Amino acid sequence: MTLKFNKRYVQALVLVVCMSLASCNQDVRPRQLDGTWELTRFNNIAAGNNSIFFTWEFEKDGDFTICISGDCYDGDWEWEERGEELEIDYTDDFGDTYRTSFEVDMLDKEVLEGDWTYDGYTYALEFERD
Repeated sequence: MTLKFNKRYVQALVLVVCMSLASCNQDVRPRQLDGTWELTRFNNIAAGNNSIFFTWEFEKDGDFTICISGDCYDGDWEWEERGEELEIDYTDDFGDTYRTSFEVDMLDKEVLEGDWTYDGYTYALEFERD
């Protein structure tokens, strides 16, 4: 007995499988990012006791909070560039809105690393999950 495959059926099946795998990857990234991240290195210098306390908090629904030495500002975030770059917007106490980007080099359960572009400058940041 020989099996015959309809070429269109196989192509459609491959397309569905590829689309489902791509959507799974996009669903995993927000879950990985969800939570509070504490800065541990800034431009390859350890963030010790004398440095500014700096955290980012991401929520799966796109809400974002940045805290710098106790001052916290709310905003939004979203993935860009196929899940390799974050676009982050937040507003300070004076109503000024900032648009920044973070190119993700590494993201796992405990570590977030990448390059943060803020006000025309790029900084290498490393975070650990808080």
